[in-house]
Parts: sequence; C-alpha cells; structure tokens
Amino acid sequence: MFITANIEVQRRQLALLAGAFFGVGWLVFIDSLLQFNRCWDQLDYGDPCSWGPAPLNATSKYVHTPDSPPPSFNPFPPWPGGGGQPTTTPEPVTHKGWSGLDGKYKLVYIPGIIALVSLFFVNTVNVRDLSEDTTEVAEGASPVALKVWLFTGMIIGFTSIALSIWVYADLFSRSPNIQDDPALAAMIQTIFIAIASYVFFIARSIGGHELWGTDPLL
Repeated sequence: MFITANIEVQRRQLALLAGAFFGVGWLVFIDSLLQFNRCWDQLDYGDPCSWGPAPLNATSKYVHTPDSPPPSFNPFPPWPGGGGQPTTTPEPVTHKGWSGLDGKYKLVYIPGIIALVSLFFVNTVNVRDLSEDTTEVAEGASPVALKVWLFTGMIIGFTSIALSIWVYADLFSRSPNIQDDPALAAMIQTIFIAIASYVFFIARSIGGHELWGTDPLL
C-alpha cells in the first residue's frame, strides 16, 4: 500500500513538472510576440524630410511689412546645419523599415504547433502496451506498431526543435530588418514542450509494468 502511494506521488510530481515546462514554454513565446507587436506598432518614424509640424491654418509664414527687407531669392527656411535648400537627400532615420511577422517570418509559429503534435503522439502510448507479454494491447494495434508510433512522436519533437533553430538562423538572424526575439522564444518553446512531453510520458509510465527500467523500445 505504501509503495503504491509512493508511486502515485512520484507520478503527480513529474506530471506537475511536465505541466510547468509546457506552460513556461508557451508563456515565453506568447510574451515575446506581445512585446514584439507592441514595439513594432509604436515605432517612431520621425520626420525624415525635416518639415516640422504642420501649420495650424493656411496663413503664409512669410508676411511682408513696409519695414521688412524684401524676401530673398530663396523662400525656404534655413536647412538644419546650413542655409538654403539641401543639396543632397538627408539620410533616412536608422529605426525606419522594421519588418513585421508576415510573409516568410510567419514560419515562427510552426515549430510550436509541430511540438504539440509530438506531445500528442508520445503521450497516447501506454508503456504497458509496448511489451509482447502484456494482454492489454490497444485494440487494432500491436506492440510493434505502438513502438513505431512512439518513435515517430519523438522524431517529430526533435524536428520541431530543428525547425525552430533553422527559422532563427536562416530567417531572423540574417535579416537586419527584423528583431529576432520571437525566433529565440520559439526555440525555447519547442525545447520546453519536448521536455514536458517526455517527462509526462515517464510520469505515466512509473510503476506501469515490471519491465519499466529497461528500454521499452527494444
């Protein structure tokens, strides 16, 4: 009785740990997206032509009075750093031109979805059904098929991590016009979901079969 209770406590502790990894992974990713969108929507594009604020009405800024000298040949106000009209195009502001999460950058959402598929694959398998000796094999399946299903789920999990690394390295880090925070968060998300998936599988498997402790895939 004591052993059974101890096993149940271990299961709950590991399941809680798996849930914590899963939640933190999604929290990091969602928080990164919110921060990215908030900063991107509030970009200050400045005044690249140095026109200044628009006039409040249509009154001309140049009013001639009898005591005022005649207007010069150049009716434009002095250009910052020198008089008269500019002879060259002013350099653009450095913070203009940031890209949003559209087009190819939308791939940053894909690794997390694939990681969820992996979690489903791995945790729909019961460790008791992986042995040829058990009589509790899932209906319509076999231990060999279940092992292939479990192995496929693990491969999908590693694929999601690899894809998130590729999205960061090939799309975000190579482009100077996009902030790479969402891609970094996607890597953390997929790694944490993979950890949660495997920890939860172990939690469900504790005490499930006397063969646990050996490799269930063999």
